[in-house]
Parts: sequence; C-alpha cells; structure tokens
Amino acid sequence: MEDQLKNAAEQAKAKAQELASEAQETFQELKEEITEKIQSVDVEALKAQAAAKAEEMKAEAEEALAEAKAKAEELAAEAQEKFEDLKEEAGEALDKATGFIKGLFGGSEEEKK
Repeated sequence: MEDQLKNAAEQAKAKAQELASEAQETFQELKEEITEKIQSVDVEALKAQAAAKAEEMKAEAEEALAEAKAKAEELAAEAQEKFEDLKEEAGEALDKATGFIKGLFGGSEEEKK
C-alpha cells in the first residue's frame, strides 16, 4: 500500500509539473501575443501621429510659401518703383548734363543766330 501511495504521489507530482509547464507555455504565448498587439497598436498610432504632423507641416509650409510670395511681390513692386524713380532722375541728370555741355560749347542755337 505504501508503494501505491508513493506511486500515486509521484504521478500527481508529475501531472502537476506537466500542468505547470503547460500553464507556463500558455502564459508565454499570451504574453507574446499581447506584446505583438501592443506593438501593432503603437505602430498604427505612430503612423497616425506622423500623418497628422506631416499634414500640419504641409499646411505651415503652404502658408509660409504664400507669405513669401506676397513679400516677394511687395519687394518687386518697391524695386520697380525705385527703378522708375532712378530712371527719371537719370533722365533729368542727362538733360542737365546735355544743357551744361551745350552751354560750354557755344551756347544755345538761338544765341548763334
């Protein structure tokens, strides 16, 4: 009888170890599955965040481009205005220089007659 009890105890112990091993295996599989799902969710969340940030940056870039174009047009208009002013001043200076040179070399045509 004692042998039967020892044998039953050893069988119970072996069964307990087998169940513990299966439980450990199941726990490890569930842990890996949960980790994969968490990583998958994290990747999707990161993709969504990256897409949102890219859209935000695109909108900011478009706004900056529009501002730069407006500033460039403003500067071009100012440059054109300055060019016209300088052109007018150069014309006036040329007229004065022409009159001065004519005065140096014999006066006006009316004075000669």
